[in-house]
Amino acid sequence: MCISDYRLGEQIRSQLDAFSVAVGTPVVIPPDPNRTGIIINTSAVISVITSFVIVTVAGVCVGKLWSSAPTIAYLLKEHGDLCQREFTLTATTSTAVCGVVRLTLPQDVIAAALSEFSRSQ
Repeated sequence: MCISDYRLGEQIRSQLDAFSVAVGTPVVIPPDPNRTGIIINTSAVISVITSFVIVTVAGVCVGKLWSSAPTIAYLLKEHGDLCQREFTLTATTSTAVCGVVRLTLPQDVIAAALSEFSRSQ
């Protein structure tokens, strides 16, 4: 890790939310072009083995959360702009409590980082 990685990391902000995801009532996490990562987990153990939370982007399943796999993380450096898109959480057979951590960088920091890494002619 170089010093510029540390300086950039200091600028990342987090927002934590908890959602009750009920059957038939999906939770939508809106898109955000400043998001650098999103971490989604089930904070309560889902007791029914056939019950899980489906995580979708644009109608495509990108992950499932259940008691043996309670956390999914999508990061800009590993998954490209996927973390910036709209996410939908859908419970299958019982209500689940999901925690969501959204990691963001202010637009001016993103612009500064882009200019720092661009090559001048």
